[in-house]
Amino acid sequence: MTIAVKLFHLMLLALLLAAGPAQAQQSQPLTNSQIENFIASLKDLRSLDADFERFAPDLTKGFAAIPNLATLISDAVARMAGTPLRAELDEVVRDQGFDNATTWGKTGDRILNAYIAHQAGAQDQALRDKIAQAVKRIDDNPDMTDAQKRQMKALIGGTVAYVEAMVSAPQEDMEAVEPYLVDLNRLLAATN
Repeated sequence: MTIAVKLFHLMLLALLLAAGPAQAQQSQPLTNSQIENFIASLKDLRSLDADFERFAPDLTKGFAAIPNLATLISDAVARMAGTPLRAELDEVVRDQGFDNATTWGKTGDRILNAYIAHQAGAQDQALRDKIAQAVKRIDDNPDMTDAQKRQMKALIGGTVAYVEAMVSAPQEDMEAVEPYLVDLNRLLAATN
């Protein structure tokens, strides 16, 4: 595997850890009830998996190659506007105490951002170690010119800055989500 491919994989890992641009501080902290209702709604939504599969091609047209993770759920909800799937989604989330799919999506964005920021924080040192190893491999590579080395290191530096800016969630949201990490891990692992 070439250094460029390894570097690409490293940058992809960093992007996957990113939670999206920092959001403005929310006026109301997440509540246990909101988090519990969101988790319950995700379980209930499994009944709509076949419908999601049927509508997925229409819902993903024009979707960014790297979606904005800060608004991933609410963006998906917005794309469902006017579809039968949106009506079904509204019904499921209302059963779990949300006013509609829009408020559910915004709450879900906050929960997902806090979850990802928490997970990324836990993996922060391992990622920094991998970045340092990649920079050392670049420096030690006799097949690269000094200009190529500077370019690759600048690319890594830009990726690191991007990830650090993106892996952000209000501390209150991260604290609210923490007791639910096991449940969220289980649910999110089941969807991959």
